[in-house]
Order: sequence, then structure tokens, then C-alpha cells
Amino acid sequence: MFTGCLTPQRAERKSKQARKRWLKHEYDLTPERFEDMKLRQRGVCPGCGKELSPENRPVPDHIAGTKIVRGVLCNHCNLAIGHAFDNPEVLRNLATYLERYI
Repeated sequence: MFTGCLTPQRAERKSKQARKRWLKHEYDLTPERFEDMKLRQRGVCPGCGKELSPENRPVPDHIAGTKIVRGVLCNHCNLAIGHAFDNPEVLRNLATYLERYI
């Protein structure tokens, strides 16, 4: 009898297929190219310096409005850049602001 549940193996396979489609559609990247980019960064996020791992989820960092990928960041650092509208001056101002209180 079919219960509609996926086996863990099938769920993982579907997840990998979905990620592969997402990388190709959004960034014109293959999973192999994405892994190569991580390796060239020695598996660490250039923003926070933490290891890129499932817990510190690696994502492509791209120039907003394009498919041009700059590198691989952890999701937290990628969101920080996005919320700052890819504007280095905003990020510098925020760093100065934070440093007043540490």
C-alpha cells in the first residue's frame, strides 16, 4: 500500500535534484562548479571565516540582478550583504557603528 511518504534515500535524491536545478536556473552553475568554488576558498566563508558546512549553509554570492557569481558565502553573510543592498559603504558604516559599542 502506498502511503505517500518518501524514503530517506529518495528524499535526499529529490533534494539534490532540486538544488541542482536551482543552481543552474538562478546562477547558471553546476554542482561541480559550486564545489570547486568552495574548494578554492578552502571551504571557509570569506565573510565570517567559518567553515562552509551543512550547519553553516554555503550559498552562491552573486551581483544583484545578474547571474554573476562572486564566490560562496555562508547564508548569514550572504543575507547581510543583501540587506545592505550590495553597498560596501553601508557595510563600512555599520562596522563603524558596531565598533563604538565593543
